[in-house]
Amino acid sequence: MTALECVRGGGMIIVAAEGQGTGAFTKRCQGGTHDGETIV
Repeated sequence: MTALECVRGGGMIIVAAEGQGTGAFTKRCQGGTHDGETIV
């Protein structure tokens, strides 16, 4: 799903660091229709 779909569904985008010092981030949708889904 996309960030736009998340926001349209009433959610907000949460960015979280992944692992230890890898520099990678995961984005998730929190709340709304798409709660808990990963944003790509």
